[in-house]
Amino acid sequence: MYLFDYNYKLLDFKDILKIKKILRLKDLYILDYGCGKGIWEKNQLKRIKRLTLYDVNNELMQILFQKYGNNKNVDINFKKKNIFKKKTNLIILYSVIQYMSNSQIENFLRNVKKKYKNKKISIFLNDHPLQFRIIELILLPFINLKKFFESFKLIFKIRYMNTSYFTHNIYRNNYIKKNFFIRDLEYIQDMKYLRKKYLLILKND
Repeated sequence: MYLFDYNYKLLDFKDILKIKKILRLKDLYILDYGCGKGIWEKNQLKRIKRLTLYDVNNELMQILFQKYGNNKNVDINFKKKNIFKKKTNLIILYSVIQYMSNSQIENFLRNVKKKYKNKKISIFLNDHPLQFRIIELILLPFINLKKFFESFKLIFKIRYMNTSYFTHNIYRNNYIKKNFFIRDLEYIQDMKYLRKKYLLILKND
């Protein structure tokens, strides 16, 4: 039993295919907002028409170009003003929303609504925490002991601990309720009761 060896699979491509079916999409044009070092595998990219990668951390660009630079279906675009210009029907936020304040989320959603007005666009929120960071850490041993040890190591990373961390109640956000249909997908498989997945479908005026 290797408690300190835990591979947390952030992307379950079955979720993407499930959403494609829910939305009745012929092809997938995905914007990965807050892409990090990149979580997409070659066999997954074959099933996507185009993938746009964006992150606020410019240091990640070199890593992403090394991983995906030769793939014609991948657009590595770190210019925020340009990311909404290309065709997109699904925006994905993996483990991102907890680092955004309510005002940042609302500004992001306003931009989405403005750029994709009267178009078919949805947002997949994955790995969304339901508890404050410290409460989640306390509860983790009862949910997933391996994940607890993996997360516990983050306490000693000053940069991580100094990062702002937020929890949000999607159903109490008036802007989201007014402008998006909310579809509650399910709990994260290995973080049951602690983190969830949501699909926000833009309402057309």
